[in-house]
Amino acid sequence: MIRDARIESAKRICGAHGAVMRRLLVAVALIATISDASAGDFDVPILRGSEPVAPIGPVPPIGPVVSRWGGFFAGGQISMGASSVDFSNATSPLVAHELRELALENNGHVSTWQVLGRGDTRFVGYGGFVGYNNPWECMIIGVDFKVDYS
Repeated sequence: MIRDARIESAKRICGAHGAVMRRLLVAVALIATISDASAGDFDVPILRGSEPVAPIGPVPPIGPVVSRWGGFFAGGQISMGASSVDFSNATSPLVAHELRELALENNGHVSTWQVLGRGDTRFVGYGGFVGYNNPWECMIIGVDFKVDYS
């Protein structure tokens, strides 16, 4: 009997240490996979916005390729939305639980009274934006103005 108790105690201790060791192993593995951010080290031409990508196959000569990131720009947007909410029975379970032993709930059924109601709304929104970008050596500085109505 004493020996069985010792074996059970040893199993509990080993099981607890096993869980700790597994967690420690997972933590060490996660820390080992951490690396520095190296997005600037990529030398993929497609990631360069103003550098043209070399075409595949022969291309007829059309002149020099020019990419301009500077200048004025403008645009607009239109949006539409709809919402429907129903809070008519939102407080019923709470009130019924609080008043469950009172005569007021048993006779008047206060929990079925509508405290809040329903709401439906639809809207249309529109807006526009204008701006100017000025390219410098390695960056683009710009000013934007945006207006939205809904």
